Amino acid sequence: MDLKGINLLIVDYDNSDDLQKKYGVSYQHTFVQIDGRGMEVVKWNGGDVDQILETVKKEEMM
Repeated sequence: MDLKGINLLIVDYDNSDDLQKKYGVSYQHTFVQIDGRGMEVVKWNGGDVDQILETVKKEEMM
């Protein structure tokens, strides 16, 4: 799958209080897609790599 224009960052849940507050993350396996300005596009919990890619792909089309 082509992911051009998408950067994936992995954040340590236990050491990222500021990001947890900013994006309202209260569950360890939470994924947040943000735009180039740092604004939340979509947020979801759980899922494997295929689910992540499918969710991101859907949001790109909007």
